[in-house]
Amino acid sequence: MPTEAETGCIELHDDDPILIDKMLYFLYHLDYDDTHEGMVTMLLNVRMFAIAEKYLIKDLEELAITKVAATAETQWETPAFATALSEAYTQMTDVRGQLRKALVDIVLDHATDLFDMDAEKHRHFREVAAKTPAFAATVAQLVVRKQVDGEKVPSFHCPNISCHSVFKAVVSDGQGIEMEM
Repeated sequence: MPTEAETGCIELHDDDPILIDKMLYFLYHLDYDDTHEGMVTMLLNVRMFAIAEKYLIKDLEELAITKVAATAETQWETPAFATALSEAYTQMTDVRGQLRKALVDIVLDHATDLFDMDAEKHRHFREVAAKTPAFAATVAQLVVRKQVDGEKVPSFHCPNISCHSVFKAVVSDGQGIEMEM
């Protein structure tokens, strides 16, 4: 079997050819087109981050995060956003936590709507949260921190479908935090 040095060809069997093509384009143009027929823009950008992380291309990681954040601003109510969260927490390392932070920031901006148990359009998001404990824990910690910092955050609905608990952080006279259930 000929080696890569002999053939001048490197085969990347484990990666999506569409993403590899966009990665190679980025290496020459410092940008990539984040549209592709058959792939939602949000997921394409999340997967570009994973490719960039795998091949240690920091500038591509940063661009992918920028594109994820920009897309999430308008697509936070879509099933693709929930799927992007799931992939970010279950299918990639995100060593520096940058992608996850960008996604969680959007969640915090819209937490009241996303965790509203009566909102059917956010059901997929709540299902992802219930199946992704690391994500749910991160959101809970940040919600409490926002309450401590004086920002109003009404409540956090436990994402576990069978739990039905609602957590609220209350600061009492600057003496600490009480958790109400």
